[in-house]
Parts: sequence; structure tokens; C-alpha cells
Amino acid sequence: MDINRGLVSLTVTGHTDGDAHQYCSDSRQPTYELSELVEQFLAYMLSYRQASPLTVEAYRRDLRRLAEFLRGSRLPTEVREIDTRHIQAFAISMSELALATIRRALNAISSFFGYLMRTGIVNDNPVNSVVKPKAKPRKLRMPPTTECRRMVAACKDSRSRAMLLLLLTAGLRRAELLDLRTGDVAADSSEVTVVGKDDKTRTIPLPDQTSQALHEHLAQRDDQSDLLFTNQAVNRVGNTTFARWFRRILRRAGLEDSGI
Repeated sequence: MDINRGLVSLTVTGHTDGDAHQYCSDSRQPTYELSELVEQFLAYMLSYRQASPLTVEAYRRDLRRLAEFLRGSRLPTEVREIDTRHIQAFAISMSELALATIRRALNAISSFFGYLMRTGIVNDNPVNSVVKPKAKPRKLRMPPTTECRRMVAACKDSRSRAMLLLLLTAGLRRAELLDLRTGDVAADSSEVTVVGKDDKTRTIPLPDQTSQALHEHLAQRDDQSDLLFTNQAVNRVGNTTFARWFRRILRRAGLEDSGI
């Protein structure tokens, strides 16, 4: 027997050829398939993060859409091989869908990869460098008289009625409306003085319906703020609060999808 040849067959740790082969096989890194890890992620969201079942189901749909795109495009589905280029291609493939749908899908994928980072499976989040779609400029549509009447009828109090009529009949911008002070209203509520862009001041005469609604609002106010319209904390109405208020008006008037 060739002693030198026999020694070569041993590893540094004392394993034989067969043992060394087994050792190398066991040391290979495991694979992490997207579809398998999605279920773990969804279970984590449901049990640990206490996400609602509807949220979890939305995540499931978006991640399934990603998996189908990757397989159909013959792109990697092993999560450590998925990079920004693949997610960008996926986002572009959804170009015909609504902007909200694309953003929701990207948010779901980002949450998924954030989970994988926390568990040490991946080192970075490929969604972070994805160029997200921009919202298209919205074309403003002036509502006809019939729709204006429906909106006014949907107002449940004098405050809402006064705010809406100032928007409809005086042509105020949102910021101009929310910045109005009680001192900007004429004593008989027949006109308002507005400070607009570049601090330009203009005085706007009001139609009778708007004047009456404004008079009723002032008579029913029970706070001491000099702001004409306030929120529940008696502060300036914020943009988000205003948007929610306006959407409620449209919903009650049956005009939620009217493009107003």
C-alpha cells in the first residue's frame, strides 16, 4: 500500500474521503425560495404583527403576482438572487394598472424583504432603489349646478355648508379657505377678504346662499379662535382632515367616483 497516497485521502480534520464528501455536502448554503418564505412572512404578519386578515390577504395577492411574473419571465425566485432590476421590471409590467395598485404591491414586497433582512436571510431590500411611478396630474372638473346642489344637500351642519359654498361660489383655494379669519368676513357676511398667492389681497362678494350659510356658521360657533374654520382641537384644519371631509361630502352626495 502506498502510505503517501493513503495519507492524502484523509482531510485535515481526520475525515476519510467519504466523510469529507458528506461534510462538504452539508456545508452548502440552503436555498430560500420565494413561495416558501411568503407563507412564513404572512404567518408572521398575522400572528406577531397582528395585521388584519384583509391586509394579509392583500399581501398574499401581491407577492403571488411577483412570483408569477418572475417565473413567467424566467427570472430568479431564490430571494437572495432577486435584485432591484427584477423588481423594477415587475413594476414596469404593471404600468397599465392603477397607480395605487402598483404602489401597494411595491409596499408589500418591501415589507416582505424587510422581514427577510430581520431574519438574516438577505442583506438588503431591493425595493429601496426601485423608481416608483409618479401620479399623473389630475385634471380638475368643475361640477355642474345639479351636482353642486347634491353636495350642498349632503352637508350636515352650517360649518360644512359654509366651507363648501365658499369653495363653490367664491372660487377659494383650499389653503385660502383654511386660512380665513373671522375678521376677513364683512359684518353682514356679504363678502370675504382673501389673501392669496404672493400675499395678494382680493375682496370677493358672496351670493345670498353663501352669505346666509356663513352667517349661520358664525352665529353657531362656540369657540374663541380667530380662525373662521377650526378642527376639534380648535386649531387650523389640516390638509388630511380637509381631504377626508371633502370625500365624505362626495360620498354622501353619490359623487365619489365623479372626478371632482
